[in-house]
Amino acid sequence: MLKLCVDVGGCLTGEHGVGIEKRDLMPRQFNTADLHQQMRVRAAFDDQWLLNPAKVFPLEGRTA
Repeated sequence: MLKLCVDVGGCLTGEHGVGIEKRDLMPRQFNTADLHQQMRVRAAFDDQWLLNPAKVFPLEGRTA
């Protein structure tokens, strides 16, 4: 269902965030450059990924 939502122009999340269930679908909505930029912003505030470490971004390609 989530893949269909993105394919027709919707997004993965609204009020409740990405979390664990949707994190691996993020590349379906955002390209690699967009994801890396988002991860760089997060790393600026939490460079060791201590806060919610396995949430929001796909585990592969994560930058610290």
